[in-house]
Amino acid sequence: MAGGVESQWSIRVFERFERSVVRLNHGGLFLGTGFVVYWDESRACLIITCHHVVSRVPMSEILDAYFSGNTIPSAVRIVRRGNDIKDLALLWVQRMSSQVTRPPVVMDFFQHPVAPGWDVVLLGYNVLRNNFILEPSTWSGRIISPSTNTHIKYSCTSTGGMSGSPIVLAGVNKVVGVHFMSSGSTGYAICTQAIREYLEEYLHMRAAGTLDVSLGMQYERGFCLQRAAGTLDANLGMQDEGDRR
Repeated sequence: MAGGVESQWSIRVFERFERSVVRLNHGGLFLGTGFVVYWDESRACLIITCHHVVSRVPMSEILDAYFSGNTIPSAVRIVRRGNDIKDLALLWVQRMSSQVTRPPVVMDFFQHPVAPGWDVVLLGYNVLRNNFILEPSTWSGRIISPSTNTHIKYSCTSTGGMSGSPIVLAGVNKVVGVHFMSSGSTGYAICTQAIREYLEEYLHMRAAGTLDVSLGMQYERGFCLQRAAGTLDANLGMQDEGDRR
């Protein structure tokens, strides 16, 4: 990927999705990154991140989610966690902070398997000692192996704190994975098939009433409306064939 094109794609991803990624804190400590997969006009939203990012936080405790540029956090509850194998978690924001003056852009998932050589952009919050990061950063890379049923591998040099960040397909602006670890210049992400299965399990558990119902009927109604409009279905990977790379 030529440097100029790489730079332009990173800029476009940042400009479009800057408001969609959040920095997660608990007890004053930075945990990692998450991103918005649903929101409604009541200023509530659903965020996805990695299980290991929030695994040490009790389900009953509140986390802080900082949207880009915000110094006032939005209160977050953990509504579902995975495990060491299914490294995903869902977080619920009942009402976004008053500093969130523009709604986030819901990040849609790419339906199709990825292929080596495709260009991607990692968008998330990194760790800088003794500094308070107000905006997410971008890193460019390429898919370096075909996707499996669970993971994708890509070339990208990132820093600590990026777990839970979206991997965005350059030029298409769809999420192809959730970053969960790096080793040298290689990044690893949970693929959209695994994310889709996780979200579908969550919807089925909600429908069966096996999850905490204290989130309220407003959430349930809004979620159904989003599904009827096709937004949630898109997030679960139901994009048009025109999105194929």
